Amino acid sequence: MIRISARMTMIVIALLVMGAAMAQAQCLSHQWATLDADHAIAGAQLGVSVAANGLMAAAGAPEEDMGQGCAYVFEFDGAGMRQVARLTASDGALGHKFGASVSVFGDVVMVGAPQPFPAELPGKVYVFVKPAGGWVDMVETAVLTPSDGAANDNFGAALDIDDGTVVVGAYLDEGPADNTGSAYVFERPAGGWVDAVEAAKFTAGDPASNDQFGVSVAVAGDIIAVGADRDSDAAYQAGAAYVFEKPAGGWADAVENAKLSANNPVDLDRLGLSVGVGDGFVVAGAWGDDLMAEKAGVVHVFERPSGGWDDMAATAELTATDAASGDHLGWSVDADGDVVMAGAPANLFDGSGFGAAYLYLKPSAGWVDATEDASLLSYDMVSDDEFGTAVALGAPAAMVGARYVATEGYSNAGASYLFGGALDCNANERLDLCEILDGSAVDANGNGILDECEGVASASQAPMTLALPQNHPNPFNPSTEIRFTIPTAGPGSLRVFDLHGRLVRTLAQGNLPAGEGSVTWHGRDDSGRSVGSGVYIYRLAASGQRMERRMVLLK
Repeated sequence: MIRISARMTMIVIALLVMGAAMAQAQCLSHQWATLDADHAIAGAQLGVSVAANGLMAAAGAPEEDMGQGCAYVFEFDGAGMRQVARLTASDGALGHKFGASVSVFGDVVMVGAPQPFPAELPGKVYVFVKPAGGWVDMVETAVLTPSDGAANDNFGAALDIDDGTVVVGAYLDEGPADNTGSAYVFERPAGGWVDAVEAAKFTAGDPASNDQFGVSVAVAGDIIAVGADRDSDAAYQAGAAYVFEKPAGGWADAVENAKLSANNPVDLDRLGLSVGVGDGFVVAGAWGDDLMAEKAGVVHVFERPSGGWDDMAATAELTATDAASGDHLGWSVDADGDVVMAGAPANLFDGSGFGAAYLYLKPSAGWVDATEDASLLSYDMVSDDEFGTAVALGAPAAMVGARYVATEGYSNAGASYLFGGALDCNANERLDLCEILDGSAVDANGNGILDECEGVASASQAPMTLALPQNHPNPFNPSTEIRFTIPTAGPGSLRVFDLHGRLVRTLAQGNLPAGEGSVTWHGRDDSGRSVGSGVYIYRLAASGQRMERRMVLLK
């Protein structure tokens, strides 16, 4: 089931900077879709892995069908994001964990299955190429395997793709000692993806037992980052990340360029459980870092020195303003351009413990220690949903996985949440969602894309449709304006409800005229009493249709 913008979950936007950075953070934080399976399955844990690229997204559900697993593909269909394919392995079996990792680039989806059967196999990565007629439920186009794989290597537990390059982690690969780990690089053949083994294999220059090099991987352009969250060189399981830069001769000639570590490594920081590659920098999550509070977590940023990559400590440490013990910030990270995103799946926001995600924008002068530019919190979450299990950036979207969400009454079915990203389709150096939110551009169908960019007729030419934009301001105190458009005159209503479905206030009722209208809600119920802080639903029913949105009253 896909819940799109007209029924989107309201988020609280915690903006901490002004000017252009504030506008960008607000737009990145605009949630416009909740993605879950058309037929939810208890325990599937959809959202363990997520990936977004353009107007396509993918999410892994590795526990579906008793651990056999699957992955779902979602695409924009002109009205919203819809499930268009369920991907499975042709040799799937119980315990396969297909969907433990996913990555998307263009019309290609990669899915990792780190525990395939028979048990003597090291793991596999499955390649799915969009058919000419469009996505359908399907099995793989090709399979990627390691040439020297051994049982239980966990090959495929982490993967990433950028254009024709794929990097895959095998963090339990046996090297000179137990579980030192490795990473494999695959390159797309000229004729397209086919079954293949690696073009290159990476290991740490200083391997040690149980380092788990390859527990996370990321690639962007000519840079690959690999995490080793149990590296104990600086302190017991303080962790580390490694950088590999593509030589002129290709990945086969690559050697480790740099080892990255925290400024003040401490036992059990676990830096490197997640990594990402941005524009001239690498990020690594350290979910066990105690800088702000016990295991609150830190995201470390490493900017490329002017002389090139070399062993280094962090350039900057990114934290959360609401940091608390056990948040696990950095459990997941991603980077795209000058934006960093990090998940804190155990975040105790408001004591609820349902998780959070954070956005950080690179300052013009370069990275410095900072707190978030925006926080993403979904109010239909409940305790222990682990919102932030996985995160992904891919213009125009930012995506957050929540593996323990109950969907349609099915516990731990999981879901993922899609937020507006950094699209500038009319190339005017203003993010499209900013233009939509401030009214300087038109998005008549509410899909997050400017009408001028998708050839939609102007408002004067297009037939009027029922519309219910987001209230403004939001969050609000003490009042907010609700605008609406009704295509045909007739009976209708505009009402406010609490999250339990109880009527709070009737703002309009009776024969409503056609056209645009607005009403101001002053945060009072039908008896005139002020209501408390919280999330409220406002629902428009008219012309035989119904739309609703959520708003936040913060006192």
